[in-house]
Amino acid sequence: MSASLERSATDRRGFFRVQTRVRLGLRPVTPEEVAGLRSEILQREPSPRPKVDPGLADWLTRIEEKLDQLLHDAGRAAPGALRKQEHSVVLSGSGLLLPNVEATRELGSTLLLEFDLPLCPRHAVRCLAVVAGNRPDADGRPALALGFCCIHEEDRDAIVRHTLVVERRSFSGAA
Repeated sequence: MSASLERSATDRRGFFRVQTRVRLGLRPVTPEEVAGLRSEILQREPSPRPKVDPGLADWLTRIEEKLDQLLHDAGRAAPGALRKQEHSVVLSGSGLLLPNVEATRELGSTLLLEFDLPLCPRHAVRCLAVVAGNRPDADGRPALALGFCCIHEEDRDAIVRHTLVVERRSFSGAA
């Protein structure tokens, strides 16, 4: 089995897990914020999936990332916008394992996550996650285990699609 693919036939989560790179931002959420964010996330209207040339979508995504970075650096980002950084994560439809940048997260605390899946076109995911643990990743480095506790089904479907693409590439040697 490929080192880039971590999966278990007995995985209690019921989803494949894959090593992938995503642009991710997160912030702690207070208990008072949870209900409002939950309804905002779950009641979002489904977005249309336009047909876009893959080369054009990749080019536009790179420009958008650079503009986001410039806006954050200039202090002109939208209020409440999360600063996203590139991370290598283990991702599944039920959560992710994130390199532990901030080891001070309490077990059971809730975080708002925003990350971009490198699909064509790019898919932005916004969800709530609960800190499930601090544990080492496959290389033994400390990592933060997060379980999605509030995620729109369209976003979970996009994550599953992405994991299948990564899995297919790992078996074909195109990773």
